[in-house]
Amino acid sequence: STSAAEAAELLGLGPRPDAVEVERAWRRAVARCHPDRTAELHPELQKRAADMTVALNAAREILLAATPSRPPRQGGRTRATRPG
Repeated sequence: STSAAEAAELLGLGPRPDAVEVERAWRRAVARCHPDRTAELHPELQKRAADMTVALNAAREILLAATPSRPPRQGGRTRATRPG
């Protein structure tokens, strides 16, 4: 089982990141090794990238579970509504 400290280290974060920092670091890390980006590489490199993506996803979930409020999953922006 991965600890919050190990998860933060994997994402290159300090000891108590907030949800926004976690999301930003996760997106940056996944962009580098996502399997869609490695499809043309050697199968062993594809497997390593897929394994890293799984580890990054797990780290994100661990850290977000430890933060007081989770950001929205998609986009994160809401539209302001007009009164009346």
